[in-house]
Amino acid sequence: MYQEGAAMSRILVLLSGYPCARSPWGNSQDHGTPDTSSFDAFYAGAKYLKKLLTGYSVDYICTTWDDVGEEHIRDTYEPLIYKSFSQEKFRAEISESLDSYENERMNRRTEYYRTQGQENNLVSSSIRVASQLQSRSDIAELALTFIEKTAVTYDVILLTRYDISTRGGFLVRHPTFLDRDDQLFLATSGSDPKFILPCFAQLNCGFPDMWFYMNLAGLKYYSSIADRYVSDITSINSEYFRLMTEGWPFSREFPLHSIYDFRQYSNEIFKKNRRFPLMKYPDWEVSNLHAYHKYYLRLKDDTNCEDSVRFKSRFDVFRSFFANTNWNSEKGQLFVELLSHLKFLFKIMLSRIALR
Repeated sequence: MYQEGAAMSRILVLLSGYPCARSPWGNSQDHGTPDTSSFDAFYAGAKYLKKLLTGYSVDYICTTWDDVGEEHIRDTYEPLIYKSFSQEKFRAEISESLDSYENERMNRRTEYYRTQGQENNLVSSSIRVASQLQSRSDIAELALTFIEKTAVTYDVILLTRYDISTRGGFLVRHPTFLDRDDQLFLATSGSDPKFILPCFAQLNCGFPDMWFYMNLAGLKYYSSIADRYVSDITSINSEYFRLMTEGWPFSREFPLHSIYDFRQYSNEIFKKNRRFPLMKYPDWEVSNLHAYHKYYLRLKDDTNCEDSVRFKSRFDVFRSFFANTNWNSEKGQLFVELLSHLKFLFKIMLSRIALR
């Protein structure tokens, strides 16, 4: 991970969620049905992580839902702690808060796109998002209890998922090496939560959620994200709800139905002079997972400072990819992704020309 001879040596890796394949997220009526016949992404993720962390003392804590993939998890990671949680119990507990909310927001969303003459299935169920966040909160609590009982000190904590390196866009699915500055960023923060995550073009809307390096204070802070998510998206009086609907920080206004509008990809967070109107999202969009991570890690009162989050560059991602992946065997998939990305950039360029 850290390649310059630093003292950092002990890493705690937290893996949660389903280790098997799941139904694609672009259908709000499916809350993430597991496909227990396929663990290909699980093994690809394990191969990437283990090569990335070669040479360091690594401990794993792993959780799953309903004991799905227990044998695969135990054999592959030999975790210090393994625990299974009940998805049925979770759904029963969350039902009162989110079932009607999800139905109502989807009706409003469908009506919006109908008036625009569009069908848009690029949406994830708030129940599926809450399930993912709950699995992360649960594993964070397990890790915190373990650290408190054993007094073990970790230089870095990595929170990620079993299908890492295979799921999501290229720039967000490959955890990177950490350099000396990253180590100092995490080590000198004391009680302040610190997070390191990948950068992508949609920071106006939200932050990537595929992997996070963090310090112990960050883990403590992140452990409450699931409970806060449900209350924040369902209350019109929450700070998060108001920010999303009245003026989203570090954003730029654009028509939401225009998915190639260049203004949403301007990454205002890196600009010193922000002169454009802020985006105001409809209330049915506040359940967005990326948007909530932007709020929780950067905008919320107790993390609202420039130093809470650091982003790894595209160069860092490419360097880690080539060092930890047999890229020659993936060149076919990468070529398809490249063509798709070039097509995407071309459509964004057309939107920029049209608005001149």
